[in-house]
Amino acid sequence: MASSLKSRLVRLKERAAPQTFASAPRDGDLPAFLASWERLDEFLFRRSRSFPLRLPEFYDPLPFIIRLGRAEFAATPSRETAPLRTVDLRFFDFETTGLSGGAGTIAFLASTGIVEGDSLRIDQLFLADYPGEASFVRAFVSTLGSSPDLVSFNGKAFDWPLLSSRCVMKKIRRPDFGVHIDLVHTARRLWRPLIGSAALGELEGPVLGKERGEDIPGAEIPGVYFSYLEKGDDPRLDLVASHNLSDVANLAGLFASALQLFGDPASAGPRPFADPRNLGRIFIACGRTGEGEALLREAAEGGDERAALSLARRLRKNGDAPAARRALDLAGRGYESLLESARLCEGLENNLEAALDFARSAAEAAGDEPRRSRALARVRRLEVKLAEASRGRPGRIRS
Repeated sequence: MASSLKSRLVRLKERAAPQTFASAPRDGDLPAFLASWERLDEFLFRRSRSFPLRLPEFYDPLPFIIRLGRAEFAATPSRETAPLRTVDLRFFDFETTGLSGGAGTIAFLASTGIVEGDSLRIDQLFLADYPGEASFVRAFVSTLGSSPDLVSFNGKAFDWPLLSSRCVMKKIRRPDFGVHIDLVHTARRLWRPLIGSAALGELEGPVLGKERGEDIPGAEIPGVYFSYLEKGDDPRLDLVASHNLSDVANLAGLFASALQLFGDPASAGPRPFADPRNLGRIFIACGRTGEGEALLREAAEGGDERAALSLARRLRKNGDAPAARRALDLAGRGYESLLESARLCEGLENNLEAALDFARSAAEAAGDEPRRSRALARVRRLEVKLAEASRGRPGRIRS
C-alpha cells in the first residue's frame, strides 16, 4: 500500500512539474516566437520596439503622488517636489507565472519603456527557462539605469515587491529609484468616475482612442508560459509578448494624458476627459487653490452633488459661510450634505436649532447603522449644547 501510494505521488509530481530545457535551446530549436529576438545569454532574449510619445523635458510628480483626504483642504501641499526630467522615467510591466504573488511566482517577460526624443523605446526581456532567472533579473535591473523614476500600473502592490523578492533570492542588489508613480491611483481619480473602471485595458479606448485588436486575457498568460515550458513552444506566446508591449506603451500614453490634464486642463479641450471633482481636489491638494475651486464650482453647477459638497466643505473650513451655503444648495439633501449643513450652522452661522434639525434629518437619511450612529452622536451633542445655552452656559463649538 505504502509503495503504491509513493509511486502515485511520484507520477503526480512528474505530471505537475513544468518541463524545463535540460540545456540551453540551440538557435535551430528555438520556438518561432523568438525568431526576431536577440540572444543575450543561454536562457535570456531581448527585443526593442519604438512608439511615438511626446513629453515635455520636465514634469511635476506631485499631482501623481499626493494623497487626498483631509489634506485636500490644506493651504499648502503636504510635500514639495522639484520638476523631474522625463528622460529619467522608466515605464515597466511584468508578465509572471502567477497573478497573486508568493515565493514561487517569477517574472518571465519584462518590458521597460525609456523616453528618447519624441519616442518611447521599449526593451523586452524573455526568460526561456528557469535556470536563466538570475540573468533575467540582472538584465532588467541594468535596463532601469541608476536611480530612475518609475511608472507602473499597480506596480507598487505587485511588480516591484516581486522584483525585490527575486533580487533577494538571487543575491542581486535591489535597485534604487527616485519616485514611483503607480498610475492605477491616478486612473481611479481621473477616469474611473467617468467609465466605471480603472483597468488598463478598459482605459485605452476612452482615454487614448486605441483598440488593441487580437489580445490574450491576462489570466491566461501564466498557463501559456507553462505550456511553452512543457512543450518547447506555444503559438500564443506572440500574443503574450504583444500584450506586455501594449501594456507599457499605453501606460506611457496614459501618463502623457494625465500630465496634460495636470499641466493645463484647457489644453485638453473645452471639456477635458477627466472627473472635474477629483481633478479639482488634486489641484487644491497641490496648492493650486484657484484652479481647483473653479473646477469644483463648474462641476457643482453642472449637477455634480459630490463636487458641490467638496466645495462646501472647503469654503466652510475657510470661514466663508455664505459661499459654503450656496454650494450646499447645489449638493442636494443626501446624508453627507445634511451633515455638512449641520456643521455649517453650528460652526459658522451660530444657529444650533437649525444644526440640530439638519443632524436629525441626516440620521433619518442614513443608509446604514455606522452613519446613523455618527449622526445621532451629533444630535445628542447639539441637544446638550442647546440645553446649556438655555441655562446661560453656552457649550464649546465643535465642527
